[in-house]
Amino acid sequence: MNLRALKPLKDAGYSYAALAAEAGCDWRTAKKYLENGRAALGYGPRPPRGKLIDPFTRVIDEWLRADIKIKATTIHERLASFRRRTLRCGQAGGHAGVGANPTF
Repeated sequence: MNLRALKPLKDAGYSYAALAAEAGCDWRTAKKYLENGRAALGYGPRPPRGKLIDPFTRVIDEWLRADIKIKATTIHERLASFRRRTLRCGQAGGHAGVGANPTF
C-alpha cells in the first residue's frame, strides 16, 4: 500500500474513500497517512526493557559459583525467600517478581 503515490490524487480533489479503495485500505487509514505523512508511521525498534530477574542476577551468579550443580528449584526457593524478606522491610514491589514458575 503506497499512499504517498496517491498524494497527487488527493490534491486533485479525490475523497478519502476513493483513495482508500485505490490503495486497498480503510478510508481512515488513508486519511491518517495522507495528512500526517511520515509521522503517522510511528514504527521503529522498541527501547530495551529490563527483565524481572535482572536485580537478582548477581546473587544467582554467586550461588552458581559456589555450587555449579545447584537446582533451579533451589534457586527459585531462595529468590522467593529473599523477595519475601525485602517486602517485609518495606521495599516496593510485589510477589509477581518471583512467580511460582521460574523462567530462568
